[in-house]
Amino acid sequence: MINKNQIKYKYIDNYLDLNKELKSLEKSNIFYIDTEFVSNHNTNTLCLIQISSGDEILLIDTIKLKAAKEIATLFEADDCTWVLHSGQSDISYLMKYFNLKDLPIIFDTQIAWGVLGPEYQISLSYLIYRLLDMRIEKNYQRIDWTHRPLENSHLIYAAGDVEFLPDLYTILQDKLKEKNKCQLFEEIMSEIALEWFDKIDQPKKLSLDSFRNAWELDYIGLAALKYLIGWYNGLTLEKQRSVPKPHILFSMSKALPQSADDLKKIQGMPFKFIKKEGDKITGRMLMATYNADPNDFKIIKPKSYNSFDEIKMYALIKMILSETACALSIAPEILYNDILIKEMIKEALSDNNVLSSTKVFKGWREKHIKKCFSEYCNSYS
Repeated sequence: MINKNQIKYKYIDNYLDLNKELKSLEKSNIFYIDTEFVSNHNTNTLCLIQISSGDEILLIDTIKLKAAKEIATLFEADDCTWVLHSGQSDISYLMKYFNLKDLPIIFDTQIAWGVLGPEYQISLSYLIYRLLDMRIEKNYQRIDWTHRPLENSHLIYAAGDVEFLPDLYTILQDKLKEKNKCQLFEEIMSEIALEWFDKIDQPKKLSLDSFRNAWELDYIGLAALKYLIGWYNGLTLEKQRSVPKPHILFSMSKALPQSADDLKKIQGMPFKFIKKEGDKITGRMLMATYNADPNDFKIIKPKSYNSFDEIKMYALIKMILSETACALSIAPEILYNDILIKEMIKEALSDNNVLSSTKVFKGWREKHIKKCFSEYCNSYS
């Protein structure tokens, strides 16, 4: 077991100390980073940034330091690299905190491990054990990081999350080179990082297709739902978190509540929303239904939930994808997901040919995966 009390760090909670310690970072273009944050339905708060250039670990108190533009300038170089583990949420918080417009080069140790073998959703402690043969304690994952002052044991825990990233980075780079997977990893990592970046603060967009059971509504209900969709799509991401979820919007379209009091009868309706906006949203929704013309709304036919052709094609495509993952020694979760498989099934059934499913491959999948997948397709035809 590693004694985390031996980990050295500097806790930064004022700008004077921050400017003093920046010199330890200025000479590097590779930064090993982690964050501690609190995220729930009502709030998302970045509490701490752990950052190291490989020598000294700085723990930046982002509650006391509301902005750190001094560090942001270090990330503007074209060759700046962030090394993180399972870093999607971290990247979102970091980009907003430093007000960065361009994403640095990202090296995610979890994704690198997934490109090297079958495992993907792994913890940092597991990766440290596998690559460094060390056991580390993870005792403070559930603490309230907004509480101040932070205890020394909590700071030691936080520093430990970046302590071993330099060693993991070196080992994983060597393994990628050994397996001739450097280019594959870079292309996968670039695509995934851009997907993460594109999702930062992007509100969810709904359409009629977002509601499988929209066919149950008559033209009055569809008019109500159409209004609610437009209203919801006009909200910011932060605002969307405090309003009714999409499935509740559908319930509103069916029930057609007349007032805030009627909204209370709909299960899952946020109380604060009812109190603040209940009468306004029901009034405007009903106004949309009053002006509805039945000729403007086509009767929607229900979509089938499944077919035997889809079931068979799903099984075949997933089996071939699994064979491809094994052949290329890459984690299945990186190679494919349910959205990709659905798109592949649609193409395959359209042409009645499993090979047609490869039409959906783009980027690194088309370049590195398509050939192997096609060879397996031929073996099963």
